[in-house]
Amino acid sequence: SPWRYVQLVWQGLLAATMAAMVVAVALGVVSRAFGRPLYWTEEVSRFALIWMSFLGAAELFRRKLGHIAVTFVLDASPVWLRRSLEVVGNAVVVAVLAAMVIGGITFANPSRPAVSAALGVPSWTMYAVVPFSGALSLIFLARSWFRRTPQAGGE
Repeated sequence: SPWRYVQLVWQGLLAATMAAMVVAVALGVVSRAFGRPLYWTEEVSRFALIWMSFLGAAELFRRKLGHIAVTFVLDASPVWLRRSLEVVGNAVVVAVLAAMVIGGITFANPSRPAVSAALGVPSWTMYAVVPFSGALSLIFLARSWFRRTPQAGGE
């Protein structure tokens, strides 16, 4: 299925950002130990950490582990209230992800002239992960809702 390819690409991106961060940090440490620091390594590791964090958050939505939930109120509630609270909670998650997409597009505007100090890369390339991961999180979340199956016992 096409989702299998999305999963492979997604996990490849996550692995690549992790590898880039590990290599950049290792090169930075070794180069400093020899008194010849490579200044770009800090910037590469920071970019990789930011991308890895946001891609990882979207990966949690893909795995249906999407967000932290405090469930003691839900667990103590009657079924009719539990379902209402779940709808409200999901609406809040969707609103936050939509804000990530909209705000991220505004913030990562490619027309901004700023560039990174060491690499000279346009700064929007670092911030582009915010709307990208927000949109994919929304897609993964919606996909999990449409693939849900009713639980036994009518709950």
